[in-house]
Amino acid sequence: MALLQEWLANTRKLSASPSWVRSLSKAGYRVAWGNYERARELFEDALEKARKAGALEDPESRDTLSISFYNLACVYSLASAGKRYTRAKPSPVLEGEAKILRAKALDALERSLDLGYREFGHIRGDSDLSPIHATTEFVALLAKYEKK
Repeated sequence: MALLQEWLANTRKLSASPSWVRSLSKAGYRVAWGNYERARELFEDALEKARKAGALEDPESRDTLSISFYNLACVYSLASAGKRYTRAKPSPVLEGEAKILRAKALDALERSLDLGYREFGHIRGDSDLSPIHATTEFVALLAKYEKK
């Protein structure tokens, strides 16, 4: 929750496009409320708007975007385990779909790391990422960025 509060504080500081900033805020609130499925849609939309606005190259936006990609990785990871809402029991996910969602989680995590997110202890201990923790791709990804 502290990470979410930090992320929300950073979104308020940005001087970038209001449309993508508002979308990121809405996504963050959906995570806080436990609606991961809707949060995933909003993060995807907001990050695409940010890309089109050139925010990925803006140094002022890096912290907020790195945390946003991290949160997107979390919701993809949760979805791969059938977790779509905080209060609901996980629903069955076909292995093919779960594999795609884990790959998207790893991709979003790498984007987060590319943008400077370096809370490796948090990443390893975050239960939202537990569906990808044991993958060889996760281990290799962290090893790659810990060397930087």
